[in-house]
Amino acid sequence: YRNTNDEGISRNADGVTEVILKFAVADEPREAVVNGLTEVVKDAVLEVMDNDPTLSHFKEFHSLSILGGDSSFQGRSDKCPANSETCSLFWTTVSFSHSQSLDSGRLEMGLLGENEAIADIVQVESPVDTVYVG
Repeated sequence: YRNTNDEGISRNADGVTEVILKFAVADEPREAVVNGLTEVVKDAVLEVMDNDPTLSHFKEFHSLSILGGDSSFQGRSDKCPANSETCSLFWTTVSFSHSQSLDSGRLEMGLLGENEAIADIVQVESPVDTVYVG
């Protein structure tokens, strides 16, 4: 069973939760850009999971880990990084594995509470101008 809500959170009864993070990138949707964004987002999420007390607790007591990630081009965006007239909109899906004792809603709240931290890391670490848009 899988259910996706308006915020881009997909819940699976098997202890898997998928979160969609949206970014505007000042580059064309080339394979290197897509793959680079995916890796930077996964690294940012891992860093936040290590530093945020709630997410660290989930890692320790609910076996929270990242299964993988995937970015996909969604078209052009009007929310471009500074100094960019055109940019590409990407959705990056990060898949998490966790024990069934961890409610997806609790994980969702923990992650949504850290969107700014994730966005800041991605903006600094990305090789191209990138901005979090939702």
